Amino acid sequence: MKRVADGGDATPAVCALRRTEYSGDPGRPRSGHIPRTTNLPYADLLGPDHTIDPVRTVRLAEEHGLRQGAGTVLYCGGAINAAGLALALHEIGIDDVVLYDGSLSEWRAHPDLPLVTGPEGIVGRDTPPTHRA
Repeated sequence: MKRVADGGDATPAVCALRRTEYSGDPGRPRSGHIPRTTNLPYADLLGPDHTIDPVRTVRLAEEHGLRQGAGTVLYCGGAINAAGLALALHEIGIDDVVLYDGSLSEWRAHPDLPLVTGPEGIVGRDTPPTHRA
């Protein structure tokens, strides 16, 4: 992940947290997301019955440029939402993802590792999420 954050690795990386958590709170230390990552909240992939909606997942994966063969890295706060995102992507045929199991819990513990705040990386941010995980 450090190579992704530093720009030395073009592997796509996606944060599965809700937009507000991804954007962070500039007044809170060690808030926000890992640089050069995008945001696809796991909750956005759920249908009205709170199960993974494959139609939504395909649409959102396409909007984020996620595809088989990219080796996308997934993370969140503690790898729980990222695991849900990995399952949803697997269900639509994208199964070469890598789960950063330490996620932000590990990343934030190292003050030398960068975090950024703000909406950069939020794809389709004009469309609010419809369901919460």
